[in-house]
Amino acid sequence: MALLPHVSAEILYQKIAPILTGLMTASALSHGDLSSVEEHIGKALKQIIPLVISSGLRACSEQASEAMSCPDCGLRLSVWHKRDRAIMTAYGEGSLCVRRFRCKRCKKDHYPLQVQNDLEGSHFTLGARRLIAEEASYSPYTRAAERLEQIGIRVSSSEVDRIVEEVSELRKMEEDVVRAHLCQKGSDLPLPLHDWSPWQRCSKDIPCVMSVDGAMVRSDQLGVRGLEWFEVRAGVMCLDGHEDHKVCVGGFMEPDKLFETLRSQWRQSPHRNRRLVFVADGANWIWDRVRYYFPFAIEVLDVYHAAEHVGSAARACWGEHNETTAAWVKDAKGMLLKEHGVQRVIAELIAAMRSIVVNIEVLRTELRYLWRNRHRMNYYWLRSQQLPVGSGIMESTIKQLATQRLRMPGMMWSRTGADQILRLRAAVLSKSLHLTMERQRRICANRMQKFKTKTNAFRQAI
Repeated sequence: MALLPHVSAEILYQKIAPILTGLMTASALSHGDLSSVEEHIGKALKQIIPLVISSGLRACSEQASEAMSCPDCGLRLSVWHKRDRAIMTAYGEGSLCVRRFRCKRCKKDHYPLQVQNDLEGSHFTLGARRLIAEEASYSPYTRAAERLEQIGIRVSSSEVDRIVEEVSELRKMEEDVVRAHLCQKGSDLPLPLHDWSPWQRCSKDIPCVMSVDGAMVRSDQLGVRGLEWFEVRAGVMCLDGHEDHKVCVGGFMEPDKLFETLRSQWRQSPHRNRRLVFVADGANWIWDRVRYYFPFAIEVLDVYHAAEHVGSAARACWGEHNETTAAWVKDAKGMLLKEHGVQRVIAELIAAMRSIVVNIEVLRTELRYLWRNRHRMNYYWLRSQQLPVGSGIMESTIKQLATQRLRMPGMMWSRTGADQILRLRAAVLSKSLHLTMERQRRICANRMQKFKTKTNAFRQAI
C-alpha cells in the first residue's frame, strides 16, 4: 500500500534530523573557523540531497495510478513486477520505483511511468538533459562532465555527447518544421521557438536590428594543405539597444536555409511590424538575399567595414606612409558619418586618380565597392532617425556563438558536430532551450494518454 504524503515526509524528517544535528554540533565546536564549517556543510549536503531526491521520486511513483490498460487490445494491465531504478535528475541521483505492467492477452510488457517521463532509453530526466546540454554548449564535453559532477550530476563525456546530439536534434527538428511550413504553405506554424515577452516591455518605436555572418571552423578532415576549414553561419535579431533580448540562429547551413530559418522565426514574433534594420558587411551572399527575404528592411552597411575600405582606398591612392593616407585612415568613420559623406569620399578618390596613384587596380576595386554599396551608407540620415549604423551585435554574437566554443585550442569538428553544437548554443544564448524541453515533456505526457484513455473506455464497458 502506498504511503500517504505526510507519512513519507515524516520518514524523511527522521532520516535528515541526525545529519542536521551533527552539522550544528560540529559547527558549534568550530571556534569560528569558517573553513571547517564549510567542510561539514558539504558533507551534510552530500548526505541530505540523495535522501531528498529519492523521497520525492518515491512519493511520485507511489501516488502514480495503477489503473492502466493495454494500448493494443484495451485489456486491463496488471502490475507484474516492481524494481528500483537509479535515475539522474537535475539535482543529483535518486532511486525511482518502476512498475512493469503486463498484458495477459498480448503477452507484452509496458512501462507507463517511463514513457511519461521519457526514461525508456535513458536514465537522465528531461531536466537533467537540459542542464547537461546547456553546460556542454559552453565547455568541451570532458570539462562539462567534470563541472556537472561537482553539483552531483554524474555523467561521462560520451553521455554528454549523446545528450547533446539528442537535444540538438530536437531543436533542429522544430526549426526545420517551422521553416518548411512557411516555405511550403506560406503561413506561420503556431510552434513558438522563442519567448518574445521581454520585447513586449520595450517601446514600439524601438526598431529591430537583424544581421547575419559566417565564421571558419577547423575540420577533422585532411586536405591538400593540411586540415580543412569550413564555414558555419549565424543570424541574430534584437531590439536596438537591448542585446540581452536577442534571438539567435546558427549551424552548418547554406545561405538560403539560414535566411529561411531567420525569416520563419521572425514571422513568429508578435512585433514583426516594427521597423526592421538589416546591418551587415558587404558580402554579396548576404545582400542578394536580404532583398528577397526581407524586402521592407532598411539596408545598412556596417560603418566600420566601410571605413576599412576607405582606408584601403587611401593607401592604394597615396601610399602606405603618406600623411594624407594617415589622415584618411584616422578619420574614415567621421568622413562617412557626415551628410553626403560617401558621395564626397568617392568624388575625392576619383579626383585623385587624375594624378599619380600607387595601385590603380586596388583603388578601382575599392571604388566599385563603395559605389555598389552607397545606398546602404546613408549614415547621416540613419543617425538622425536614431537607427544603428554598426553591426556590433553580430560581431559579438558570432564570437559568442562560434568562435568561443568551436575554435578552442586544438579543436577539430565534423560538419555534423559543429551544426549540433551551434544550434544548441543558439538556443541557449536566446534563452529558449527550455521551450524545446517543455514541448518534449508534453509530447511524453501525451504518449501516456494511450494507457489512460483506453482504461476509461474499458471501465465503461465493464
